[in-house]
Amino acid sequence: MAKSPAKVILFGEHFVVHGSYAIASSINECFATVEIIDKDDWGAASDYSNVNILYNKEKVKEGGTLHNAALIMLNEFNIKKNMKINVTSNIKGSGLGSSASFCVAFARELNKRFNLGLTDNKVNELAYVGETAFHGTSSGIDNTVCCFGGIIQFRKDKRAGMEGVNIQKIVLKDKINLIVVYTDKSSSTKEMVEKVNAFKERHEEKFAQMIKEVNTIIDDAKYAMQTGAVVELGRLMLQNQKLLEEIGVSTPEVKGILNIAINNGALGGKLTGGGGGGSVILLYDKDTPKYNIISSLEKAGYSCFTTKIG
Repeated sequence: MAKSPAKVILFGEHFVVHGSYAIASSINECFATVEIIDKDDWGAASDYSNVNILYNKEKVKEGGTLHNAALIMLNEFNIKKNMKINVTSNIKGSGLGSSASFCVAFARELNKRFNLGLTDNKVNELAYVGETAFHGTSSGIDNTVCCFGGIIQFRKDKRAGMEGVNIQKIVLKDKINLIVVYTDKSSSTKEMVEKVNAFKERHEEKFAQMIKEVNTIIDDAKYAMQTGAVVELGRLMLQNQKLLEEIGVSTPEVKGILNIAINNGALGGKLTGGGGGGSVILLYDKDTPKYNIISSLEKAGYSCFTTKIG
């Protein structure tokens, strides 16, 4: 049995696919667990919906993307042994890396069960292969932060796969207090990526300028994290959010959540992950009564949880 945490992207989602930096963190409150069990009928079983489903190899299309990702990862090592894959996850909202968490946990379980001798870097590369089944184009940031944990600054050049990836661990002065809010609206990350690609094609010069702006935001955010400048960090989150709105991946629900939170003491926030709904992260100071923010969101019909990163 192997497990992997969920993640939040603090800065730079979508833009990172096109060469910008990004900052992401694992969150240990949510995780996926994978266990491989020998089985006469090859398949993938998932209880994401509290239902144990076995998909036969001949019916791969009925298995959905989870099953396709498993097949692709198995084929990397020509593993054709009959098995059942039990997946459990408490990663409720989209935007928190549920697919990456599965891919990393499955890669670790394969490594352990079949004595593949993979290093963490090779586990990460295998997880990236699975991620492409979910999202098509992928920067690799989700599987990387789920694999290595902590807070990382990430950038990838145009080389294929996980080649050309630059990762730096970020050490914080103080832990960062976040509230993660579910919009209860989800969209395909793949569709959102395609939407951003279309925006880039229509506004090539503008998008290039936005990449520069994102990199500046991330430089400033990294410094704010290292010096404990939490108010500045909140301002930078809102600045990043405006860019996400401009490229069309935010929603009215996200804007409404941010308005409620800021009016009740949050320092800033933004959508996290693919967008089109999904999840929102909110920053609050350790001396701020977080319950004012949480109760206001719950009254508006949103569910959320708190986490500390760093």
